[in-house]
Amino acid sequence: MSIERARQSNRVALTVFSDMLESIREPLLVLDADLKVVKANHSFYHAFNVAPHDTEGALIYDLGNRQWDIPRLRELLEDILPRNSVLNDFEVEHTFEGIGPKLMHLNARRLHGEAIGPPLILLAIEDVTEREYYKRHLEEIVSSRTAELELARESAENSKQ
Repeated sequence: MSIERARQSNRVALTVFSDMLESIREPLLVLDADLKVVKANHSFYHAFNVAPHDTEGALIYDLGNRQWDIPRLRELLEDILPRNSVLNDFEVEHTFEGIGPKLMHLNARRLHGEAIGPPLILLAIEDVTEREYYKRHLEEIVSSRTAELELARESAENSKQ
């Protein structure tokens, strides 16, 4: 394969990859070996209420007034490329400026391939705030709803009489 043909193939692969990132609803970041943001998808910008010019090229730990500078996250991300490790369901609970409290699960993988050039990290962020709130407060919610139903039942019986 000629050099020009290989470059064209790489450009097509990068375009496809970029289009895939944009089609995913989950906030995603692509980080370089220095953990600087190469690309973020629209879902990331929307979820965290940030702009591309404040995000791309920035060190992940500097995003949002250094809100992502979490020692354990730093340790895990810095191991991904040299050790080809993965990050699965790392839980981050934080109150973000402008968007409030969030509970997230982070997953990260090394991206391989000639088409992308130097190794990159794909970081996926799942907002589990609402789901975890209901899980953690299920007993209170059930108790409250049971009391509401009991009052409604009593009210219905009283109105019959």
